[in-house]
Parts: sequence; structure tokens; C-alpha cells
Amino acid sequence: MKSGFRKIKLSVPVLFIFFSGATSITSLSSFVDIPSERQFFKALTLIFLIFATLYLAVYSRPVRTKDFLKAILFALLFAVLAVTDLINNSTLALIPILRLVGVFLVLLCLFSLKTSELEMLLKYFLAYGLLVSLISIVFFLTDFSRAEKFPIIGIYSNKSIIFEQNVFGIFIYLCVIIIVHSSVRKPIFSLHVVLFLFGVFMSFYRTVYGLTSIFLISRLNVVTKFLMTLFIGYLITYNFEVISGVLKLEQILTLTGRTDLWAIGLTGFSESPFWGMGESSIPEYSNKVLNRNPPFTTYHNVFVDVLYSAGTFGLIAMVIFVLAMFAMVPKANSKYLLLFLLAPSIFNTFYPFAPNILGLITGTWIVLEYRKSTNRTA
Repeated sequence: MKSGFRKIKLSVPVLFIFFSGATSITSLSSFVDIPSERQFFKALTLIFLIFATLYLAVYSRPVRTKDFLKAILFALLFAVLAVTDLINNSTLALIPILRLVGVFLVLLCLFSLKTSELEMLLKYFLAYGLLVSLISIVFFLTDFSRAEKFPIIGIYSNKSIIFEQNVFGIFIYLCVIIIVHSSVRKPIFSLHVVLFLFGVFMSFYRTVYGLTSIFLISRLNVVTKFLMTLFIGYLITYNFEVISGVLKLEQILTLTGRTDLWAIGLTGFSESPFWGMGESSIPEYSNKVLNRNPPFTTYHNVFVDVLYSAGTFGLIAMVIFVLAMFAMVPKANSKYLLLFLLAPSIFNTFYPFAPNILGLITGTWIVLEYRKSTNRTA
């Protein structure tokens, strides 16, 4: 894929898949009262995926046998999570079961798209990321956003009109990683990258601050890396109190409370090490210790979530899932990129190929790289 947003064309299945990702994170509660808002937009996500699948089926877009087997391999993790939740929590497992259905639809759709359509879909997501980054600039200039406030400098972070704050930060981070990777012949800090970086900044999500910085520095030549490292070291050394106050660095040792969450999740794993306790029980189990309102629905670490939810069987499925992804992106620089795409899930769980905007943008990139590596354009 060449960089930029040129030659964005229309394709019905691509539009359906894109809208499924966009609706997965839509929230209009600040502007209009929509009863059961999250359920409504999640249902729309699934409906768009069904439309995309039906369209591809009607117009005879078959999935090759080996790609269908890959889809089953990826879906195995979500199947294990659904089954273990059903065993442990009965009817509460409806959400993991619906997610399994959504994942399989995503996989069938992505493997059915042509290479040109995968490129188009990725451009749609990148264009969408640019749009919400521009929205974040408007929020900054108008002081509209009322999310978390940066201490000392008094700037409000941006959850955007349609994003939960952490999801917003991770999505823009993913856009930065993919667009910089695809812009190999252009300067790293081109205009649209700068706009994305402003979106990352306005998320006030320190995890993506660190990951973005590491990725960008890794793309520089040796001399520039050295000078940039010295510059960052100088800033931290001589402005430590201000930086510490703004970024609340006193929370770093506990990763803003994540280490406590991880400990709770691992305790749950030790109580049921084979089949886990089912992910639907995370809120109740974590609140035995935290008594938080609203309770956590994730342990903010993909491996802790899997271990707690599905035990050893889940971990085996997770290892297969990760190895399968690396097998699909054989180029050395693509494997390097995949590490950065997966990194946020260590601090805020998300799964590639899941029926949401994070799973779709990473899933689209993975299948696109796989398609290009096998020289299959049909």
C-alpha cells in the first residue's frame, strides 16, 4: 500500500465492514439520550458484518480452503473464551458467543476481499483516524472536551465525540504505526502523521505515548536516534517535576493500578487453572477486592484476561493465535510492525479480528500483508 489517502474508491462490502467498525465505538450520549446505547451500536456492528458477508456470498466471493482453515485457527481462541464462559457462567456467556460469531464473519469477509479492497478498507480506517484527530484539534481549540484533565497545564484529554478515551488513544496509535510503516519514501513527520500525533497527545493515554515514542525513534537513523534520546533525557532531567506532575509519573510503578488488577486476575487463574472462570465473571470477581463502580470488565492485559477467563486451554489457544499472525506476515519489517500493533493489548486488552474498530484495523492490515506476501490479488 502506498501512503496517503489518494484514490479512495467505493466498494459495497468494504463500506459495510468500515461502518461495522465505526459503529462499534459510537457513543452519542453527550448529545442525545439513546436507551441501551452500547447494545444498540453493537447490534449495528453485527448487522453490518452480516450484510457484508451476505453481499460477498451472493456475488460468489469464495474463501480458499487454506484461508478458511486459517479463519478457524484464529476463531479457536474466541471459541474457547465463549465455551469456558458458557461452562462457568451460563447465560452470561451470550456476549462472548456473539463476539465469536462476529469474529468469524470478520474473518470470512477479510479473506474474501481482493487486495485492492483490503487496501481501500485500510485507507478508510486511516482517513477516519485523521478525521477524529482533526476533531480532537477542534475540541482543544474550543475547550469542548470534558474527559480527564491534564494536571498543571489544565488541558482536557479527548475521548472524541464517538470514542471511549482509551479506545480513541489506541486507535490513533495504530493509525500512526500503519501510516508511518506505509510511508517509507516520505518523511516520518509528514503533515498527516503530525495530525495523528496530536490525536495521540490529546488522548492522555500514557501507554500510547510511550509506545509511539519508541516506535518513531526506532525508525530514525543511528545519529538521529542518539540525538533524540539525548534530547528526551535532557527534557526529563531538567523538567522532571513538571513532567511528573502532568503525566502523574508516581503511578508508573503500579502502571496506574494495572498491577493490582493483574494480581486479582492471576489469583482467579490459580483457583481454576484449566478452564478458567469465564470472562463474564470479571466484574464480580474483581469487585470482591476493588468494590469499584462501575466494575472492571477486563484486567487490562490480554494474557491475564485469557488466563483468568479460559485457563491453560485459553493460553494454548492464545499462543496459537499469535503464532498464526506472525506466520501470515513473513517479511522481517512486517513482523517488527506486528509487535507494535499488538503491544497495546498488554496494557489494555484487545484482539485482532474482533468485531470492533481495533480488531478490524489490525485484522485488515494482517490479511493485506498476507495477501501481498503470497502475491494473490484476486
